[in-house]
Amino acid sequence: MATKSFKPVTRESTAMVRERGLRAVMVTIVGGVIELRAKGLRSRETVDLAWC
Repeated sequence: MATKSFKPVTRESTAMVRERGLRAVMVTIVGGVIELRAKGLRSRETVDLAWC
């Protein structure tokens, strides 16, 4: 049984992406989803935890 996440938790990963320059990837876990975005940008990719 997994622990539910009620508050958003955001961390900076060590992964880097080339999105308007070289940027770190920010990871946010909210409820049952993971949100990924390039640091300093607003566009996000969302992945359902059940899919993972």
